Amino acid sequence: MRGTPYTWGGGVPAGPSFGIGPGARTRGLDCSGLAEYARARAGARIGGDTSAQWNAGIHVPRSQIRPGDLIVFASNLASPDDDPPCAVYRQHRARTFENSRHVTRA
Repeated sequence: MRGTPYTWGGGVPAGPSFGIGPGARTRGLDCSGLAEYARARAGARIGGDTSAQWNAGIHVPRSQIRPGDLIVFASNLASPDDDPPCAVYRQHRARTFENSRHVTRA
């Protein structure tokens, strides 16, 4: 969503929301909020944080990544304290793709 500000903890299935902590005064999206919004527009409910989103989809090898997949940048998705950044995959961009550790598909 071009022009929408980044705000930590921001985003709901309907779109931008006020964030939490340092983002409490800004209406916008963080990475998992953007993923949640995009998937909700496609009819899928995946949760509002990266860990929930990881568990909502099927896990696929990086070699099978395709547009729309959620890339999760984490070393340990089993840790409840680990809320890693994520991105919705659009097209091959070597830097982003090579740094990703996990891929999930809703």
